[in-house]
Amino acid sequence: MTLRLPYGDVRLGRDVPHLPKERRLPDMLHQLEHPELVRVIRELESDNLAIEFDGRRASDWGNLGDRMSFIIDLFRSRQKSLELFDQPFLYEQRLELDANRIPTGHL
Repeated sequence: MTLRLPYGDVRLGRDVPHLPKERRLPDMLHQLEHPELVRVIRELESDNLAIEFDGRRASDWGNLGDRMSFIIDLFRSRQKSLELFDQPFLYEQRLELDANRIPTGHL
């Protein structure tokens, strides 16, 4: 499965790709300080090293900790990407979807 994002595709069986200019995280997210956030991430990460961003793939999607580790890294790395708020489909494609038809073109 592949997520098509503005800064490139993310394949769910691969590592979380770097942002442009080889950055791994937005500057404000390098150091997590909020105690509740740190607690939740440590609880959800399978290896309890969640505060350190590793961007590694989820090897076993059936394992909640493995899956959450990938999701946390993906969301943390992309949460400042305003492009994610853009419309995912072209106007013509939205018209097709509204008419309950599968649109043509790149989806």
